[in-house]
Amino acid sequence: MGAWVKRMIAAGVGPPTVHACVNLLSAMLQAAVDEGVLTRNPAKGVALPTVTVRAAEWFTRDEHSAIMAELDEPYRTLVDLGCTVGPRWGELAALHGSDVDWLRGQLEIWQVLTRHGLREHPKSSRSRRIVPLPPDLVEAMSQLLTGRPRDAALFTASAEGLLVEGNFRRRVWAPALARAGAAYRRPHVMRHTAATWLVQDGVDLYRVQALLGHEDFRTTMRYAHHAPDAHEVVRASWDRRRGTRDAPATPDGRTPRPRGGGSGAI
Repeated sequence: MGAWVKRMIAAGVGPPTVHACVNLLSAMLQAAVDEGVLTRNPAKGVALPTVTVRAAEWFTRDEHSAIMAELDEPYRTLVDLGCTVGPRWGELAALHGSDVDWLRGQLEIWQVLTRHGLREHPKSSRSRRIVPLPPDLVEAMSQLLTGRPRDAALFTASAEGLLVEGNFRRRVWAPALARAGAAYRRPHVMRHTAATWLVQDGVDLYRVQALLGHEDFRTTMRYAHHAPDAHEVVRASWDRRRGTRDAPATPDGRTPRPRGGGSGAI
C-alpha cells in the first residue's frame, strides 16, 4: 500500500487526490473486513502526503449582488443557494423538489450528480445531511417548480436536462462574473462564500461544519480567521483569571500585568 502511494506521488498526483484515492480504497477494504473476507484493512495507518490548506477565496456582499444582477433563473437561485447554504456543485445539480421540506424550510442533501449520473452521496455520513433554508430561498425554489412535477430537478439546463458543470462555467458563470466586473473564480467559491459569511456573522465553526458537511473539522478551521473578535473570548478569560480587566492603562495605552509575590520572571 505504501509503495502505491509513493508511485502516485512520484507520478505527480497531488496530495488531495492521493488522500481521496486511499480513503476510497480504505472504505472498500474495511467493508471486506466487516464482511469477514479480510482479517485486517491494509490501508489503515498508511503514511500520506501532507495537504497544504490554502486560504479560501470568497465573494464580498457587493460582488455577490453584482453577479446576481447578471443572472436569470434558474441560475440566480442556484448561485444564491450556493453562496448562502454552501452545497457542493454536485449536490446543487442533484437537487430535486422532493428533497425540500417546504413546510419546515429544510433541504435534504443525500445524492450527488457525477459524470456517470445521479448517485447516492459517495462521501462520508456527514455529507448526507438536512440543512435549513432561508424563507426567501424556499419561495424562489418553489417558483422554479411552477407548472412542473413537485419531484422534478430544481436546476436544469434549457433543454430540461441536468446541469453539467463545464457547460455552466462556460455559458453562464464566466460571462456573469465578467459582466459584474468580478475576477474569475471556480463555482466552488460559492461554498467558500457561504462558510465565510456565516463565520463573519458569528456562527460557530461546529455549526458551519454541520451545514457544509465537512468530515474533518480541520477543513472548517480554514475559515476561523473570519470570526469577528476572534480573540476576544480568549482575552476575556485571561482578564478574569489574571485580574487585568479593570487594571489602569500605562501611559502608552497598555494594561499592565499584575505582579505576584515573587521577584518577577522565572
